[in-house]
Amino acid sequence: VHHVYTSSSKGLVCKRSMSEFAGLPLEEQIVLLRLGKRKMEENGLDTDIFMPPGHSYDINTLKAMKECGFRFLSDGRSFHPYNKAGIRCIPTSNSYRLHFNRGILTICIHSDAEDERSFKRTEKYLKKNRERIISFQEGIELKAYPYCFCRMQEKMNMAIDSALLYMIGKVRRK
Repeated sequence: VHHVYTSSSKGLVCKRSMSEFAGLPLEEQIVLLRLGKRKMEENGLDTDIFMPPGHSYDINTLKAMKECGFRFLSDGRSFHPYNKAGIRCIPTSNSYRLHFNRGILTICIHSDAEDERSFKRTEKYLKKNRERIISFQEGIELKAYPYCFCRMQEKMNMAIDSALLYMIGKVRRK
């Protein structure tokens, strides 16, 4: 299947106004998830973990995931796992070096877009932190924190990201 951003919704934890899922009706999201899951199964990949394209999803995405047999979402900006709409949400980031060593974090590596320098930084980070790395299975078995607490962390982290991007933009313009 393909990734096409058809919605202009920002979703729950994404600042970007582009999404493949967020903002679409529940029924449409179910169809998309079923198509994607079937395509993965045809290629020998059977999973109950979903990572939304563009890190953009909404409450309907979580409901559609449950309907399609997914149990885990690898996304979010909190420091701790939480449950929402029957789905265990495990935080992730592609800016893991800014995680400040708190809580749990899955790493999102966009391998098709990464350059060699970025791979070297990732390799160095993983080697440096190897004693703190756990499997995804161990991560989902960690205590789930209350959703409202984790949602507050997500909003704080989005504000911090926005402030950092603003400051970086100001520096680059000088």
